[in-house]
Amino acid sequence: MYAILFIALTILFLRRCTEASLPAEESLATVLAGAAGAVIGTRLFFLLTTGAILRLSPLEWLDASRGTASWGAYLGAVLGVALYTARSGRMWAYLDVGASCAGLSEVIGRWGCWLAGDDFGRVTSVPWAIRFVEPTGLVIGGQMQYALGPPRHPSQLYEAF
Repeated sequence: MYAILFIALTILFLRRCTEASLPAEESLATVLAGAAGAVIGTRLFFLLTTGAILRLSPLEWLDASRGTASWGAYLGAVLGVALYTARSGRMWAYLDVGASCAGLSEVIGRWGCWLAGDDFGRVTSVPWAIRFVEPTGLVIGGQMQYALGPPRHPSQLYEAF
């Protein structure tokens, strides 16, 4: 989903930069600065907000499979774009373009959460509830056991829509 998000946002951002008469080469470099900020921010925000930065070794900080946070990606992307474009005098123009693309990241990101089975909602009995596979806490033969969890609101899809 990260790759799909990067491609979709890059296409939309560059198209909107062209419409705003921003230089093409600088716009592409701005995409890369924003993407770098997002990648760093998503992991760093997770490490800070969960306290994992204190529990994990510096090498483990780099393992994004241990967790990421979308708010960190948003903040990191803004910071990356702002830092890169500040010297050109067009920082606010690029941030304005970026803001017009931000909703797409939320939509695609929430679909990714739904596919991963995380960030789900409360237990419910509504007919459109979704049951996610969840760990049971039982380990048999060194393997964690999983089972279908209770029906839950698909909060990720609510946010995406």
